[in-house]
Amino acid sequence: MSTWEDRLIKKMDMVKKMNYGDRLSLYSNVRLINLAILESVNGWNQWLSDPSIIDTFTEDELRELFDGFKKVALEFMEMDLKWTTKKGRAGQEQGAGDTFGVRRAVKYFGRS
Repeated sequence: MSTWEDRLIKKMDMVKKMNYGDRLSLYSNVRLINLAILESVNGWNQWLSDPSIIDTFTEDELRELFDGFKKVALEFMEMDLKWTTKKGRAGQEQGAGDTFGVRRAVKYFGRS
């Protein structure tokens, strides 16, 4: 049985080896990368939901973790906003409605 670390290293190697390829390969690879990120985020969420986990961190480790998460989150959300805005508008112009969840995201984050 492999550990979480083994599975994570395997996924990281898979992502590192990905190349552009054709249009369908690009799309497929973006989906695979997104799923890898999702799995990692879900793991972190589950781990951090355990109240006893805070006892395993020093304040310095929590600051380092905070800084890393903040940097990654802002970079990811900037990319998310760019593409959701760009493709959300394109979908609405084509009559696709709220295909990319723009209205739901805005409502969720309190900006209506």
